[in-house]
Amino acid sequence: MKTVEIFKTNVQNDKDAKRIIASFLAVYPLYKINFDLEDEDNIFRVEANHLGIGTGDNNQLHGRSWLQL
Repeated sequence: MKTVEIFKTNVQNDKDAKRIIASFLAVYPLYKINFDLEDEDNIFRVEANHLGIGTGDNNQLHGRSWLQL
């Protein structure tokens, strides 16, 4: 079963988005991860083939924060 989690972030540029994606993929290489920086909420999307991606409600990585929607 696929699980998709979507987060509102404060990431505002491609450089930071790429660095965060690389960090996540280093730990979770099978996840599909992307940002939509054109969305007003700078969406971070994580897709996995199992339940409970496990990112929690409030998180930080590389000085950026996000809130699960």
